[in-house]
Amino acid sequence: MRQLRPVNGLDFGLEPAIAELVAFWSRRHPDVHFVRAIAVGPEPGRRREEVAYRIVQESLSNAVRHGEPKEIRITIADEKNHLKVCVEDDGGGLKSDACAGMSLGRIGLVGMEERVRAINGQFRVEDMRGGGVRVSAVLPNALEREDA
Repeated sequence: MRQLRPVNGLDFGLEPAIAELVAFWSRRHPDVHFVRAIAVGPEPGRRREEVAYRIVQESLSNAVRHGEPKEIRITIADEKNHLKVCVEDDGGGLKSDACAGMSLGRIGLVGMEERVRAINGQFRVEDMRGGGVRVSAVLPNALEREDA
């Protein structure tokens, strides 16, 4: 239930919140190497931060629980008109039915996609050549200033 609540760790910024997620999974899966590249501007907007955090949170969970990866790469880049979020792993890839229809095994992907679409962003999940999964999103800048 804690995962459904607002993200309190974001009070200190997206990068420390992601670092906490990585520390959580690193303790449970010390054999997985996590690589982070996070470059977020001074005011990314609370809603975009929450969506980015949830994408990383669910992607890490999916990767370590289902993909048996050796490495997971997290990239977040604040560009002129949008925030790009990408989580890639080198695990076993998507299960054949992971992207088809609604199922309990797909609820996390659907949740991520709904969050991204709610802020008029773009969301994509794909098998990577050679194995692994890439989850990516483009989160547009807010048209008006968001309350923190």
